[in-house]
Amino acid sequence: MKIKQFVKVIITFSLFILCLGCQNNQSRNIIIPQDEETINLSFFGYKSEAINVVAIEETLQNYMKDHPHVQISYESVKGTDYYDILSKRLKNGSIDDIFMIDKEYLQKFKNSGYFEDLSDLSTISNFSQRSLEQMKDEDGQIYYVPSTISAFGLYCNLDLLKKHNQSIPQNEDEFMKVCHILLIKE
Repeated sequence: MKIKQFVKVIITFSLFILCLGCQNNQSRNIIIPQDEETINLSFFGYKSEAINVVAIEETLQNYMKDHPHVQISYESVKGTDYYDILSKRLKNGSIDDIFMIDKEYLQKFKNSGYFEDLSDLSTISNFSQRSLEQMKDEDGQIYYVPSTISAFGLYCNLDLLKKHNQSIPQNEDEFMKVCHILLIKE
């Protein structure tokens, strides 16, 4: 249950930041009117696992419940068709307010004026230094906010290391040295 809540918090946080800065200044600026007029936003997403889609939809519903003047229409596409459709939408100027993009496509389109630098958003400081390093582009700007953060582990075959008198690597350099030794010996 805690993982589901964590995912909802991350997605809500990401949606909030994306609402503030996904588009360039020449496209529709989102300003909350004093008289609480309805704000309509479009969200184009990459459909992956069903649980992710459910989490996104629940998060959007909860956000709209808390902000009744905001209506978000959500559309998602599965597989490589997503990036074909996104590319066409970007090139044709029919850009959604919020959309998902990976690093490869960000690099492909970043010089086309579709993205704003999000570095000055107050919530950017909530990310760890390691996350910020990965989010920053070569020019030092931040053009996206991750919708999820994953952690990976490395498993060692202790018997293989012991067989070749190697200890468990503690950093990348040690890992590469052990790999080289095992490659030569095996």
